[in-house]
Amino acid sequence: LKPFPFEYTIVVAIIDWIFILDCVIRFYIPYLSKSGYYVHSSAKIRKHYLRTWFAIDAISSIPWDFIVLCLQ
Repeated sequence: LKPFPFEYTIVVAIIDWIFILDCVIRFYIPYLSKSGYYVHSSAKIRKHYLRTWFAIDAISSIPWDFIVLCLQ
């Protein structure tokens, strides 16, 4: 396998950190309930995020390029 260029590795690492930061921030951002009101309760926000988008966000935040780089 041909190694990734250094610039590519840096850009991908920055993007990976942005996705990870997004996952963390989403635990604190209020969401719009089905009744049309914003939910501000920390416990409800965490529970809602874990039941909805967390799995997708977590999987997409895995730094696959870094893992491949380490395995070479």
